[in-house]
Amino acid sequence: MYGDFQSAYGQQQQVQEYYQQEPINQQSMCKNGVCPIVKPKNLIFSIPDNNDDFTQLLKEYPVIIVKAWANWCEPCKLASKKFHILAERYQNMIENKQLLLLADNIDNPDSIHKTKVDVIPTFFIYINGKINPSQVLTGVDFDKLEYLLSTIFQH
Repeated sequence: MYGDFQSAYGQQQQVQEYYQQEPINQQSMCKNGVCPIVKPKNLIFSIPDNNDDFTQLLKEYPVIIVKAWANWCEPCKLASKKFHILAERYQNMIENKQLLLLADNIDNPDSIHKTKVDVIPTFFIYINGKINPSQVLTGVDFDKLEYLLSTIFQH
């Protein structure tokens, strides 16, 4: 139904942030006290470098959340950890192409949201390619972000 982000835009790009996910120790996979280290699947992608590719994504995914952040931003580090937790909670929606999570580093000269940000981190929620002011969240209020997502996917 919706285009495949990986095929449309090449290999999946890992978000280059301060926060790096810790490996998960899978106890159920342990044998004789030896447990493999399994890294979680990457569910958050870097935003495309140009508006045309981003516009195409807006057409292909019913819900897109863009996190605007910067390397030097301390609250962004906390937001990154929580964003990864959110990605894990909504993994089914992401894998079924109902939701796309993107990160936009405003230090990047090609940042699409750089001029739209007064405070970081800022989360932009696009629904069916459109955004309104009530769908722009600043700071690390993940309760509000999760509430908005739950209301979006209930309908």
